[in-house]
Amino acid sequence: MSVSKGDPAHPAATSNHPDASAGAWLTVCEADALPGAPPATYLWNGHEDSDAARSLFAYVERDGEYFRARYLNWIHGISERTVAGRSILSHLALNDGLSYWWLTQLSEKSQYSSPVEDVVRLFAIERLLTEKRSEGLRYVGSSTRLTAILQTLCERRRILFEHQPPSRGEVRPHSSPTALTLCLRTVRALIRLSWTAVRFRGADRSGWVGGDGATLFCDYFVNLNQEAADNGRYRSAYWGPLPKLFDEVRVRANWLHHNSAYPPGTSTTWVREFNRHGTEGFHTFLDAFWSVPGLVRIVGRWLGMVGTYFRLRDVSAAFRPAQSDLDLWGFARPLWRESLLGPTSIANLLAIELFDRALASAPRQDRGFYLMENAPWEAAFVHAWRKHGHGKVHGVAHSTVRFWDLRYGFDPGTRTPSQPLGRPAPDAAVVNGDSAAHTLASMGTPRTGQATGEALRYLYLEGSQEITAPRPGHDPLQLLVVADINADFTHRLLTVVDHARPMSTVPLSVHVKPHPARALDLSRYPSLGATRVSDPLHLVLPNFDIAVTSATTSGAVDAWLSGVRVLVFLDHDQLNLSPLRGCRGVSFVTSVDDLNTALAEGPWQGDRESQLDYFYLDSGLPRWRTLLTFRPQDLAKR
Repeated sequence: MSVSKGDPAHPAATSNHPDASAGAWLTVCEADALPGAPPATYLWNGHEDSDAARSLFAYVERDGEYFRARYLNWIHGISERTVAGRSILSHLALNDGLSYWWLTQLSEKSQYSSPVEDVVRLFAIERLLTEKRSEGLRYVGSSTRLTAILQTLCERRRILFEHQPPSRGEVRPHSSPTALTLCLRTVRALIRLSWTAVRFRGADRSGWVGGDGATLFCDYFVNLNQEAADNGRYRSAYWGPLPKLFDEVRVRANWLHHNSAYPPGTSTTWVREFNRHGTEGFHTFLDAFWSVPGLVRIVGRWLGMVGTYFRLRDVSAAFRPAQSDLDLWGFARPLWRESLLGPTSIANLLAIELFDRALASAPRQDRGFYLMENAPWEAAFVHAWRKHGHGKVHGVAHSTVRFWDLRYGFDPGTRTPSQPLGRPAPDAAVVNGDSAAHTLASMGTPRTGQATGEALRYLYLEGSQEITAPRPGHDPLQLLVVADINADFTHRLLTVVDHARPMSTVPLSVHVKPHPARALDLSRYPSLGATRVSDPLHLVLPNFDIAVTSATTSGAVDAWLSGVRVLVFLDHDQLNLSPLRGCRGVSFVTSVDDLNTALAEGPWQGDRESQLDYFYLDSGLPRWRTLLTFRPQDLAKR
């Protein structure tokens, strides 16, 4: 147990918060609450408040905008922190005005590679210590990394700290590869990525079209209609019917594809046929611009990055949040090392090189559109676009934009493209509905920085938002379980439904829609008595009263827009990542009891007005027609 005294400065507390009752000690349990746990006990995982313990996730959700802004401010603060007389942004500046900071995993802020859930829970613990005026913190858990961070927090606040190992299970030490091991992995990644790129060298690089109406689309070479591709037609789920407008609105299209999901031979054959037919414009691959001189430049930049890493050995203090006693270096260090030394660094430097060569070779494009998720390659693309004098560029939010998807969020103090080493941002973000527009505005992209376009990936839902009379009741209740691509999460979801069905107070007819990319053995869930559904989701939804989904599956949105009541099952170690967070007609469940309570309420009988503009759905594409024919002076008017 670590003991110290005092009361240093700390962030202001919210004294009227429902969890703000005073207590001598704050207890944080990694798993279940301790038997006879004290009142101020919080669970690290899970979303349920109970008499025995409260949930840190539930606490965060009650003030989600505060904690989201706190995380974004922490990331921004790192970039501006001064180390050895210069900001991190400056230390990572390349020789053409781009700061490599914008391509790091920390700057990306993805739940899949960044410690978002861990950090916001630590912010919650720090605020709880203030609100409750705690004189000590007890951590019951197995993480040595979390133990070290909480102990340091208590030492800086001069309060008691106690670590109690869990009653079952082992302590989990956190180790990371040595710098030498990481560098060896990077060399292997360089060889692998270069070999992949070489196999695309046969793609045509000289067929760019320019002149009036020249428009470049940058996208992933995935989600294609393969039957159409075999017949020389480019049909991508990302763009839907958009290419059919090109002749009508006089767009001369160029396509720059990357990250192909198909074998190089198949990909290059398809693109050769697309170009031979010439119906959707000129197609090429980013990897086709690989070259030996480019490889030399990549290696040189990587060696410079290695030098920067070792020159900034004392960088850890830069990761301490402003007005905080937390030291988050333990969570940030693996991302910092991977971004500067690891295979991620090679992938990023390759993107910088290839986009620079590709956009230097293209004639001036009047406008550009790219799929926007704040992935590292996007910063490389936008920087090269502006460097080589092309026109306006739009980032297309092609899917849903979720409250906790911090890739789309930026602190208000983030440097703009017009400032030195500023973030390479698009001229406008194209939003596909009111939900995306509102969420982006709440995370730092004002409405004046947005344009609107129909939801190209979701046009099959057109008409589903029409206000209709409530569906007639069914006996039994027709329940559809929509499986997730993550097999472990699908198992947890089906296990809860399996246990809930025998206890349900209403008769249920259960059906399961497997994810097309995952096999599913329903015999593992004997109480379900479920029927497998194989038809497309949007065709079968009218037959159901209630859909149970994961938080991240897009099937939840399909069901909600179809008038089906949606029950979203939250994973125990994730924030609420659902695109339906805050929407009427949606319930969030975490347990068997939650699920049965929600099922007993029956189908949704509420007003559906809130659904009307969730997506902009018009197969005539009037918004996209405007985007494809805009003049530069029109941009500020929308």
